[in-house]
Amino acid sequence: MNALSDLRVASRWTAPGDSVFAGAAGNPIWADNLAARVLKPTAMELGAPWLSWHGLRHTFATLTKDLGMSYMDRQYLMGHASTSSRPGELGGDIATGWRQF
Repeated sequence: MNALSDLRVASRWTAPGDSVFAGAAGNPIWADNLAARVLKPTAMELGAPWLSWHGLRHTFATLTKDLGMSYMDRQYLMGHASTSSRPGELGGDIATGWRQF
């Protein structure tokens, strides 16, 4: 929480309705714009053109499953509001997944 407090103190955008992560003009930083400006160029430099926010989400699900995190904890951390999703939707087998690349 200290890091977020420090970020807020350093920001010009501290009004209650301001975005937490704002660009230079105070507008929200959108995921698609951040991906185009930062994520995709970095992914290309790393030789991973397939990398995306959704791919990182799947990686998180798979790694936490492989590390033994409970299904309910993974479901909560991934923002699933319903408990009706199937366990297979929250991460597969990492060894199988790597074979795709």
